[in-house]
Amino acid sequence: SAPRTPMRPGISSIHITTPGIQPGGPDGGRPEMGNYRPSWVKFEPGLVFPVHEHIDAEFMCVVDGDFTDGHRVLRRNELVEYPPGSTHALETKTGGSFLIVRTGTAGIRAVDRLLP
Repeated sequence: SAPRTPMRPGISSIHITTPGIQPGGPDGGRPEMGNYRPSWVKFEPGLVFPVHEHIDAEFMCVVDGDFTDGHRVLRRNELVEYPPGSTHALETKTGGSFLIVRTGTAGIRAVDRLLP
């Protein structure tokens, strides 16, 4: 199995790659794959990830556990899209894991305000 990368205390991730297929973009690869960056992320129980803004789109599918994002409760097998410019936090009391697929390369940035 691939090694987990600690993102911050209580969060770890595995970046998913397919041998021989690299995302397209300015650094080459297969352009038809676009700039998709999939990862499997695990949150420990009680973790709160602060409010952040998505520069590019992100898709999140809950694998196990329950999460809240400030707008809704997300449970196993639920899929949510966070479009560019959207903001949310992420919290879990149970702990759990999810698959995320990010588009583009910009990622997220911290937000110093509460959710609307």
